[in-house]
Amino acid sequence: MKFDLLFIMLFAGITAITVAGLAVNQEQKLDELNEKISDLELKVVKEGLQEEVKLQGLQEFQKQSLNNQLQEQELLLRGLVNTQNEELEDLDKELDKKTKILNEKTEDFSSVIREALPNVVKITINIPVEINELVLNFEDLSQGLANRGYLLRTSITPTSESLPLIVGSGAIINKEGAVITNKHVVDVEAVCNDPFFNIFFTCTNEPITIDVISGDGKISKGTIIGVSTTYDIALLNTDLRGTRLLFEEPKNIKAGDEVIALGSPQDLDFTITQGIISSLKRDLNDGLGPFWLQTDTPINPGNSGGPLINKEGKIVGIVTLGSPFSQGLNFAIPSDIATAEAGKILS
Repeated sequence: MKFDLLFIMLFAGITAITVAGLAVNQEQKLDELNEKISDLELKVVKEGLQEEVKLQGLQEFQKQSLNNQLQEQELLLRGLVNTQNEELEDLDKELDKKTKILNEKTEDFSSVIREALPNVVKITINIPVEINELVLNFEDLSQGLANRGYLLRTSITPTSESLPLIVGSGAIINKEGAVITNKHVVDVEAVCNDPFFNIFFTCTNEPITIDVISGDGKISKGTIIGVSTTYDIALLNTDLRGTRLLFEEPKNIKAGDEVIALGSPQDLDFTITQGIISSLKRDLNDGLGPFWLQTDTPINPGNSGGPLINKEGKIVGIVTLGSPFSQGLNFAIPSDIATAEAGKILS
């Protein structure tokens, strides 16, 4: 009985120790598990913080990058605005200038004439002749020659050894002093072979001289550079260098445009007459050409070879002929043909 009690007590003690050991072991494992959980929570928190930091950094970078782009765009826009403002200022100035010119030109041709006239010339050809028959009526002789396109200087007597003929007008077309005019203006052979002319005069073998005077009073001798084989165009070489008249482009010439003719009709130096372009391509030869600019601008002997100019001060045609039997039917060689023929002669 004592033995049994002792055994029971011993077993109970062992069991208590075992249970206590198990409890301690379980407690240690629980602590380890809690520690792992804490480490895991710490790791999660740490990684979360790192991700947050990364995200904040990325957001900050993107924000800074966006700000930089916005600043660049702002600078670019400011540059464009400044450039456009400068261009607008230039356009405003140009517009003001053109408006001023347009207002002047709309009122009249006075400003155009002032600029153009120094580049318009009067051409006089001096032909040495012998007198065949005494001219009793000098006025009739002058009129007879005028009917053929030759204008005799009224201040010259027919007894002169040299017979000056004011044969037309012209325009300076380059800075070297080249003058464009009509072929018939300087066609001395045609003058000397004219039957009416030969009643009174015979041309000698003495050389002719050509006098050229500009609208601003400059005087020069002229020599013939050449003549067109197709059109009534000739070029003279002069010492009237410096300025020139420009030719208008055909696309800018329209029927109805106001124009003026500058020349010396009837020995009246540098006369201006005004009209319009009546037709751009008038055919006077049954379709065989050439085609003419038709104008109602008054034209008279002495105008031949002179410029027909528009309100831009550019040559639209070279005055060539007028109808002796009608009013307002006059013709000029178009600017593009005159330019092309002058280029051929110069080359």
